[in-house]
Amino acid sequence: EPMICILLVAGHTSILDEEIQSDTSGKYSHLVGVPKALLPITEGQTILGLWWTEVRREFHEVYMVSNADKFKYFDRWATANDFPTDNIINDGTTTPEAEIGAVAAVELVMRTKRVDGDVAVISGDMLFSEGFDISGITRFFNAHDGEMAIYYEMQSQEEKK
Repeated sequence: EPMICILLVAGHTSILDEEIQSDTSGKYSHLVGVPKALLPITEGQTILGLWWTEVRREFHEVYMVSNADKFKYFDRWATANDFPTDNIINDGTTTPEAEIGAVAAVELVMRTKRVDGDVAVISGDMLFSEGFDISGITRFFNAHDGEMAIYYEMQSQEEKK
């Protein structure tokens, strides 16, 4: 059975949000309220756009979990980027205190979309390094039984960027 992918983008606030809001130069005022996954990172590309480029080639179906507060941003992005809008699941939350968390978000997709089988869960607002190829991860998973968690440990010089 083909593997599906769930992109988690339902976070409400971050340190970055607070820094954008507190910037007094006005240079970043157009980014106030924009979800972290949709912030421009290079040549008009967003973090979510980079993930979408990777996962659309590799997975049978891709779903995205958004909160109610930011849903409209992701709906517009989906329409402009050939992402099926029916595959955006609104978790119904509007405040950080009401966040349901990653496990409940995955369960929400599994239940509402009747997903049964292998699932890759990706934090849709995390950057990945140049040359990253998700197909290597799925090949490794398919060759081994069990669950798998992937992470990248940053080197000290990377943390300063």
